[in-house]
Amino acid sequence: MDPITMAARRFGERVCAFLRSKRARTLRIFATPEDQGSVVQTLRLIEHAPDNRRPFFLYEEPFTDEQTYFDGLAMKVADDYARLGMPMPRFPREGDAIIRASAIIARVAEQFGDGMLVGLLPREAPPEGFARAWTGLALPVGVKLAVIGAEGCDMEARFALNPGEVARFIKAASAEGASSKRAVLTTSAITLDLGPALEVSKSPEILIAVAGVELAAGNREAACKGFMGAAQLAEQVGDASGAARAWRAVEALAMLDGLEELAALAREKAGDVAS
Repeated sequence: MDPITMAARRFGERVCAFLRSKRARTLRIFATPEDQGSVVQTLRLIEHAPDNRRPFFLYEEPFTDEQTYFDGLAMKVADDYARLGMPMPRFPREGDAIIRASAIIARVAEQFGDGMLVGLLPREAPPEGFARAWTGLALPVGVKLAVIGAEGCDMEARFALNPGEVARFIKAASAEGASSKRAVLTTSAITLDLGPALEVSKSPEILIAVAGVELAAGNREAACKGFMGAAQLAEQVGDASGAARAWRAVEALAMLDGLEELAALAREKAGDVAS
């Protein structure tokens, strides 16, 4: 498994643990600006996992000053809320920017009984003042907050490459040289080496998140393999909707690569679990 996939898996596991926690309300995210895209991609995949009921409101604008930033946050939350088919919430006139943002988040949160996640994820490395600027947000029960580089949070999630894993991966890649990649589909049967993945993670949404990161990086073979692992794991734990979703992703990738036998199998599997 490549270092980026392993980093995404570790990060996704921590985020899911945070979402499951009844006590933790704030999450500190460690990530470099270069990894920002991977962080957002993984969060979006977790958001769309079959067993997640919390909508994610992710705000990626850079932090310059509190008034501009939190006014922008309020507008982003309201716009995303409207895109869900809800009426635009009324904007308060009283208070400063952080109070207005808190009021908008509270009004939106009233419509989600299972809660919601707000992510403060500036694309550029924020200045030092950002680390504690978020503490003025008055969030109601049920709202969880994830902030890059925050201080004083309940839990942490790190998206970081492990130097040892990178070194081993480069060494292995060099040893392989120009050897051909292992095929996902053989002429006689579907062959997968999913044992290690299933041992590391018992959660289908983590495997879906990892597969999505591979797909975003252009690694369609690894993504297809990941979605197949997620589908099989979802079947094992009785998650029919998750299995169907993962099998449909396998079908789409197989069609792109001209793997008609695999696409047909995935289509049949998706139909079986959905029925």
